[in-house]
Amino acid sequence: MNRLPILLEDLATEIKGLRMIGLNRSLWHVDRVGSEILTTKWPRWKTKFHVEDDFYCEDDAWLFEYI
Repeated sequence: MNRLPILLEDLATEIKGLRMIGLNRSLWHVDRVGSEILTTKWPRWKTKFHVEDDFYCEDDAWLFEYI
């Protein structure tokens, strides 16, 4: 059984309220400018040494601890 790849662009297009996503051991910010979707990957050091203020809310920071 082969798994289909999950594409960041597809998720950002389908989920209109998506602002941040963890995918393939990376964390991405999703920004929208009109109809354009801009994604910014967190640097590797930031994913390892993040603080709660790096996230949009406390729940996101807590959830990322378990990914």
